[in-house]
Amino acid sequence: MLPVVSQNAIVPTDLPVALREASGVAGNVSEFELQVISRVVKHLDPQCIFEIGTFDGRTTLNMAAHCGAKARVLTLDLPHDNAPVGALHAESGDRQFIELKAVRERRRFLGTDVESRITQLFGDSATFDFSPYRNAVDLVFVDGAHSYEYVVNDSNIALDLARPGAVILWHDYVGYGPAAWPGLVQALHELSADPRFRGMQHIAGTAIVFLRKPPLPKPDAQVSPRSPDSTQPEWLIADLRIELDDRSFSGQAITGTIEARNIGAASWLPSDAAIGPVRIGTRLFDRRTGQWHMSYSRSPLTFDVIHPGQTAISRFCVPSPLPGEYFLDFDLVAEHVAWFSRNGSRCASVPLHIANPV
Repeated sequence: MLPVVSQNAIVPTDLPVALREASGVAGNVSEFELQVISRVVKHLDPQCIFEIGTFDGRTTLNMAAHCGAKARVLTLDLPHDNAPVGALHAESGDRQFIELKAVRERRRFLGTDVESRITQLFGDSATFDFSPYRNAVDLVFVDGAHSYEYVVNDSNIALDLARPGAVILWHDYVGYGPAAWPGLVQALHELSADPRFRGMQHIAGTAIVFLRKPPLPKPDAQVSPRSPDSTQPEWLIADLRIELDDRSFSGQAITGTIEARNIGAASWLPSDAAIGPVRIGTRLFDRRTGQWHMSYSRSPLTFDVIHPGQTAISRFCVPSPLPGEYFLDFDLVAEHVAWFSRNGSRCASVPLHIANPV
């Protein structure tokens, strides 16, 4: 499962957007997802956007409408007369959407005031020549074929297209429960372990995954003479192991042991530090309602400095939620600085059953 992040941690939620063609059809992003994508575009102010997978152009239209007048949006789709088979394996669900030629040919951006910003490209992403756009794109939106093979292919292409500091978005990721596109989920989970994709996050309430490619260091940047620590957001990475005392509870606190190994490059300050103390933080996902409690609890981790390569072992005590079925995500947080998962550090997730008290 990818770390979950709220929309307001990525982009200001009060940033106004004016959706075009808000009503969607099967195969489109949801209206809320369209708002999120539009806010990312407006906030990022990209000069070049590349979309892999046009479909009917609804997302294309809205991305073009929320970027600057001089920006360009490149969008790639299979030719309308192409057989619904690409160079790589495609899922049967993908083939159904490819065959909806009447929908795909509509292209919702045609005839609009932003059509001039959009360039429609045709080809199979497995064989298309992306070389003219390499390292030149500010925002890449990956929403093409959903098979494992195509997602891996398109993700590597996206990283190649993205300039330093650019944003990559993927659609149709489901972190919990049955997934419509299991190959996509498997591919993104595997890619998230690749250092090149470190920092992938699932935006809460959407099927969108977000990644910002690291920017190049400034030429005049000075390296601090002191060793980095948890007062700085960089290099905060942990490997977490959780052991619950029990998996089924009925009102009592949730207790257990956490083993946290420092696999980053910064020392973790103890829980009594004024700035940047590293503590255990949890997020709670209610499987019945689909709602997140993004900052559910805090527990002390250590009263000693934990240097890179060292391990902290600590007991924790988390308040019990109401009876129900949950996932409890464990993360580390440097208070007033950053959650570790923002850096691509993996959360430890455990299922919980909270029974009614006898």
